[in-house]
Amino acid sequence: MMYFTKVATVFSIATALVGCAHPIVVSPDVAKIETTAKVAPHKAVVGYFISDEQRAREVITPGGGGDRVSYFPYRDMETGLYKVLGNTFTDVVRLKSSTDKDAITQNNVGYIITPQVTTNSQSPSPFTWPPTQFTVDLSANITDNVGKPIVTKTVQGVGRAEFEEFKSDFGLSGKRAMQDALQKLQELLSDAKALSN
Repeated sequence: MMYFTKVATVFSIATALVGCAHPIVVSPDVAKIETTAKVAPHKAVVGYFISDEQRAREVITPGGGGDRVSYFPYRDMETGLYKVLGNTFTDVVRLKSSTDKDAITQNNVGYIITPQVTTNSQSPSPFTWPPTQFTVDLSANITDNVGKPIVTKTVQGVGRAEFEEFKSDFGLSGKRAMQDALQKLQELLSDAKALSN
């Protein structure tokens, strides 16, 4: 009996240490993604492709106090990406695949963008679990409408939030990092001469 009690105790401690990740949302404030381009939008329709697997991909990164946080970076990013592309091109089309011929032809898509997102987070706090620091590495692989590579643009977004700020919004540092990355991507896309007709 004593043996089983010890085993149960060890199991309980291990479970508590591993724990569950705290869910957060890192969707940026789309209203704050403003047009800052000094030039007019590129005169082209752009299509973007995010797979269903990417939208459903849950990512777990460190929080504070030894805890972790979980979120869906592609799903949370998508609306902001759409806003960025809408600010940068004449029109935006969501594609079912990077070779979605019907949508590409029907909408006269000139460019196809496939984003890649990598995230990380941390917090030095031993008492609170929300991350105070967050990074978003965002790459946009751009091809023409038949898949020929044109250019890749890569940015890093950084977000920070202190306890007084995130006590009502646990994903605030992540939202700020995502917004920062998207804003930087918009500036690079706007200035990209390779996309000018």
